[in-house]
Amino acid sequence: MDRIGSVTEKRIGRDTRLELLRLLGAFATVWIHVCADAVMLVDLDSTRWWLINYSEAASRWGGSAIFLMIGGAILLQRESTTEPVRFVSERLRRLLPGLVFWTVFYLVWRAWRTGLPAWPQLALEIAQGVPYYHLWFVYMLVGMMLVVPLLRCIAIAKPSLPWYFLAVSAALTVIDSTVAVWLGASHASFLSLFPVFVVYFFGGHLCYRHNWRIHPGWLLAAMLLLPLIIAHVLGGLYPLVGERAFAFAYSNRGPLVTLLASSVFIAGLMWLPRDAERWRWYRRRAAPVAHAGLGIYMVHPFWITTLADWGYSGHRWSSVWAIPLLICGVYALSVLSVLAIAR
Repeated sequence: MDRIGSVTEKRIGRDTRLELLRLLGAFATVWIHVCADAVMLVDLDSTRWWLINYSEAASRWGGSAIFLMIGGAILLQRESTTEPVRFVSERLRRLLPGLVFWTVFYLVWRAWRTGLPAWPQLALEIAQGVPYYHLWFVYMLVGMMLVVPLLRCIAIAKPSLPWYFLAVSAALTVIDSTVAVWLGASHASFLSLFPVFVVYFFGGHLCYRHNWRIHPGWLLAAMLLLPLIIAHVLGGLYPLVGERAFAFAYSNRGPLVTLLASSVFIAGLMWLPRDAERWRWYRRRAAPVAHAGLGIYMVHPFWITTLADWGYSGHRWSSVWAIPLLICGVYALSVLSVLAIAR
């Protein structure tokens, strides 16, 4: 489950750039969720809050966005000779055991810690793919895997069709997310989630396939300026629309976060080494962590909440170094947990 498309990876050749992006994406996911509680305590006159806001905005490329781009780069890279039903069944056999394990894990933990809601509400949460807030991503992957054989057909079609499909996906994603936020609407089930995330999955494939090259200056400017814009969108909208401003600014289905994630992904493909096998430190230390990227995503909320219960949370500490230290601590505990489970 941790390596989406590992079989395909072996066919196209190991690409350390994708492994390192997975590792960095897992760290950015921890970064996002550690900052989340503190940034919700909005104080537009507080320097500390603005620093947390900038930090949160700078991390929004991580997690689902970068993982989906990596998955698209791997699974759509080559035409498959496997029959669609067989391909999907193989994917689901890899995905579903992990989904069931983490669903049961978080339900048991919730039952022990605070108790579970009534059965109708719990059934709705599972149908929507949110028995815990971050599990929606793995539930969404079930739907995404169902359409991968179709996406492969589009990927190998005549040159104009893949770009047309990407443009339509991007437009529909922005429109759908904007309307959903404005109306306060949610999805009916986890199977209705994947269409608005195809833009990342297919976009990652096109970036990887065509080896996009952007002038380093423009790329660096985008990665530095987009977080500032995202942070100021939140600060500007909050007095007008309240908490909906968080969804407008931070949503991973919005245009600003999509551009930020794409910039980081392209930068990774341009600047990271394709083959790091000669790096002894990478083989011994970083590679196992990179392969456990999705596992880190799954377990890190447990450590964030557990540490908060013990009194270690970002919004309780006034020191500017508290949140970076907490991010590193949660990441280290998550890595150790996943490696221990793997053993």
